[in-house]
Amino acid sequence: MSRPKMIPLASFMAVKNGTVNPGNYPDEIFDLYSIPAFDAGQSKLTPGREIGSPKQVVQPGDVLLSKIVPHIRRCWIVDKEQGKRIVASGEWIVFRPAGEIDEKYLRHILISDAFHAQFMNTVAGVGGSLIRARPAFVAQIEIPVPPLVEQRRIAQLLDHVDMLRAKRRREISLFDDLAQSAFLDMFGDPFHNPMEWPMQALGNLFAEKPNYGTMTPASSNEGGLLCLRVANIQDWALDLRDRKYVDLDEKFAAKHSVTDGDILLARAIASQEHLGKAVVIRSAGETWAFDSHLMRIRTNPEKLDPDFLRSLLRSAGGRRLFLTVTRRSSVQFNINSKELAALHVPLPPVERQREYVRRLAAMESVRALHRSSLAELDALFVSLRTRALQGDLLFQGVEAVA
Repeated sequence: MSRPKMIPLASFMAVKNGTVNPGNYPDEIFDLYSIPAFDAGQSKLTPGREIGSPKQVVQPGDVLLSKIVPHIRRCWIVDKEQGKRIVASGEWIVFRPAGEIDEKYLRHILISDAFHAQFMNTVAGVGGSLIRARPAFVAQIEIPVPPLVEQRRIAQLLDHVDMLRAKRRREISLFDDLAQSAFLDMFGDPFHNPMEWPMQALGNLFAEKPNYGTMTPASSNEGGLLCLRVANIQDWALDLRDRKYVDLDEKFAAKHSVTDGDILLARAIASQEHLGKAVVIRSAGETWAFDSHLMRIRTNPEKLDPDFLRSLLRSAGGRRLFLTVTRRSSVQFNINSKELAALHVPLPPVERQREYVRRLAAMESVRALHRSSLAELDALFVSLRTRALQGDLLFQGVEAVA
């Protein structure tokens, strides 16, 4: 079969959307597609009086691509009408397939890695939220457009794999809920301490004073020590997909490295939500460094199990306790070693802590299988989507993969 036609996105752009000022209709309810609505997961039914400026008029089936903060791949399809006028903020580039291209296929193209690389080349501006993709340049990007029947088969396959990924992520999140449920069952809420465990200052439970990481900048150049950063702590688990390295001499390598059983805790970060997120290191004997936004904690294992402490800090009650000793500067949220040492927490007997950790390990072994499955699905999804953009995933290809 021949390769599909390459067609510029200008062919699918809605150049005449029309605008409306919802403020002129204060009591009318509009279905608003805004950037915050996308981040919340759904459009928002909003009275006209609460919408502060004119908006684009869009329609069901339109595909919206965010031109602001373009490295975040915000792209969605306008849903079916709910009996309301549908409007979108001006920060969206609007594509109107109108029967020429399948909207689900187009969305998969617009969030693919290969398209995103071209999309980022259209960006203008400097720093953070000030940068924007330029629609006139986006319009020149060409995408493969096979016949509609093939587009729909491709979109159906990608949607199916994406659904499996979402299902696997939900299953993994259930293990977190189960771990927290087991923690509360064995120890109660740390903030209210209903089981009346003795309260102890963390400083009395450390093997040594907590230490901060290196201020030497890490880079992508391999050759030094793997340098752990706040970005490597995702959902209270270690994520090593984004690797950077740092060269440290022997003296500083000892000061700014971790061993098995150490806790790394985010001590300085722009978001309060992520302040204090922590992982227990399992490096399998490798030497890893860590940067200055992290704090290394070494507990006295005869008093405080590190996995128990991580679970305590992650619990809702433990989180409330933790935030009582944190601070906010003009640019970020912080906690220092002295403040952490002063934090009082309920302390069950260490044997009971270890029993919980054994249960946690059993759950983690099953979750690891789900994580492995998710990684395979992620790789499959990226491969299929890449082939679609390259024009290789056509009708026969879909049948072969399915």
